[in-house]
Amino acid sequence: MEKNKKSLLVACDFTEVAVNALQHASIIAKQIKSKIVVFHVVKKEKEIVDVIEKLKNFVCSNINGKDLEFEFHAKEGNIYDTVKETAEEISATFVIMGTHGIVGMQKLLGSRALKVIANSNVPFIVVQEKPKIKNYFS
Repeated sequence: MEKNKKSLLVACDFTEVAVNALQHASIIAKQIKSKIVVFHVVKKEKEIVDVIEKLKNFVCSNINGKDLEFEFHAKEGNIYDTVKETAEEISATFVIMGTHGIVGMQKLLGSRALKVIANSNVPFIVVQEKPKIKNYFS
């Protein structure tokens, strides 16, 4: 993974909120001239090659990649540590991820996204909905 160019790490679980996270990342990447690193955590190392192909197909099916640079990575581990570690390894500008959390339950139990974010030095953008704006940094 190239460290010189700005990177946005998008944690992808192949769901609708992952599509939303990719859409937000696409807008931000164009504005700050960064690449998008689409990332998935696997349980077993032998899954990595297949998951990377699945990531490529997922992005191609859901995002207009014109004028965007993508990288695809998968790593064995658990979501709580591996997303944070990967973001730090690639010196990500932001991590963008979707959350499925139910608002009331998040207050009681905390969301998975919150557990991933804990103790990270890299800023996170957590989304549920599709982008409603075309420009974040005007």
